[in-house]
Amino acid sequence: MKRNIIKIILLSVLSFFAVAGSAHAAKGDARSQAEATSKAKTAAGLISAGLKNKDPYAILVGVRYLNQLGTPLLKPGSTKKGDVYDPENLLDQAKGFAGKNSHLVALLEEEKDNIVKSRGNCYYSYYYDWYGNLWYEYICD
Repeated sequence: MKRNIIKIILLSVLSFFAVAGSAHAAKGDARSQAEATSKAKTAAGLISAGLKNKDPYAILVGVRYLNQLGTPLLKPGSTKKGDVYDPENLLDQAKGFAGKNSHLVALLEEEKDNIVKSRGNCYYSYYYDWYGNLWYEYICD
């Protein structure tokens, strides 16, 4: 009898911590999602303002935000799946706006190199486990 009561108490305590932990994780996910949404809006605003005003600095900062997101970003007002910002193309346009400012051109080239390096080679790796179940994982070199 005592063992059953101890088990019930132990399971109650463990289930409480499991629920509390999942609530904390959900709160963290909501916070990171809100932060990503904010970065996406900031990136889109900086890029569109930079293109409109021919401001290479705004484009550079917008592309840096875009690179931090790690996902494609749709152009504002677009609903097509493939109509996303191309960071390399944006940096080339910014380089045209920079004119003879060699320091800015060097920053733009450096950012372009960072984008190419961060892209990497990503692929799905499929494998079977001991029981014959098919598993896969997404791997980036």
